[in-house]
Amino acid sequence: MQQDNPILVLDDDEDDLQMIREAGEVLQISNHFVFFKNGAELKTYLHESPVSPFLILCDVNMAKSSGFEVRKMLMEDESVRYKSVPFIFWSNHASEKQIQHAYDLPAQGFFFKSPNFQSLCATLSTIVAYWKHSQHPKKL
Repeated sequence: MQQDNPILVLDDDEDDLQMIREAGEVLQISNHFVFFKNGAELKTYLHESPVSPFLILCDVNMAKSSGFEVRKMLMEDESVRYKSVPFIFWSNHASEKQIQHAYDLPAQGFFFKSPNFQSLCATLSTIVAYWKHSQHPKKL
C-alpha cells in the first residue's frame, strides 16, 4: 500500500468536511483528501480508481444512509472488499452497541468527532500516524 494514497472522507456535513480539509493542511498531511457526501459516490470512486485509498474515514450518522449501511455495502462488493483499506468510523455520538456493531462489520477504528479544531488535529494526526506505520496485506 502506498503511504501517500488518498484519504477518503465520507460525511454529509459540510462544516465537518471543511474542518478536516483545514486540519489536513495545518498538519501537512502528504495524502490528498477526497470528499464524498454519500455512499454511492464513494462506491463509484472505489470502482473507478486504480489506486487503493490510504484509509476511509466515514461518518456514522448521515441523511441518505448510515455509515454502517455504507460499510456493509462495501463489504458485500468483492471488487472493493479486498483492497485492504482501513475503514474508520467517526461520529458526534454513539452508544456502546453502535460501537460494537461498527467493529462487527468490521471497522478498524471508531472515533468521536472532536469538539474543537485543536482536538480534531490531534485525532487526525493520531489516525494517520498509526496507519502509516501499520502493515497491510497486498491486494489480491
